Amino acid sequence: SFTWYQDIHNKGLEWANHYDVEAFQVYGIISAFSPMMSWKLNQENAIKFLEGKPVNYLGRQVEKAHLIYGLTDEMRSMVEKGHAKSFVETWMNRKISVILSGRKTVSFFDNMCYPEHSNKLTLDVHMWNNFKPFSWTTITEKRYTGMENVFREVSSQKETSVPSLQSSLWVTVRGAYD
Repeated sequence: SFTWYQDIHNKGLEWANHYDVEAFQVYGIISAFSPMMSWKLNQENAIKFLEGKPVNYLGRQVEKAHLIYGLTDEMRSMVEKGHAKSFVETWMNRKISVILSGRKTVSFFDNMCYPEHSNKLTLDVHMWNNFKPFSWTTITEKRYTGMENVFREVSSQKETSVPSLQSSLWVTVRGAYD
């Protein structure tokens, strides 16, 4: 399905409303919990975290989720001071990207935020194993960039976004929602 990232984007909007946080924070928290985690457990951990329950996961990833969650007051203060919503969203997106720091998690975050416009590839181990040249055994920055550029080129030819192309392939390889 080409709509996997759009579906997750919409789910993030619902969770943001339910847990009284911004959607960017939901996408950031989901991204923080994504390394080495199935999609099902990733969602469960994000919900537990948003509900204030303990999450048994890598300590650094939980710390990142706390930093992202903690942006609420700072962001709301900016809005109250009259900053334009687009400025606040750009600021929040950049700040969360710095907190996440890893290329895969930053790309995942960007794909959820902007499923119709992102040009970033979320290169997880499943995408890597199914679409890399056979001779490549490790992911390097150069290889990640090369694979991302191929996805950009094909998505441009197909007049779709990188996340839409990726989700179609990912769903085909992994199954609908893991």
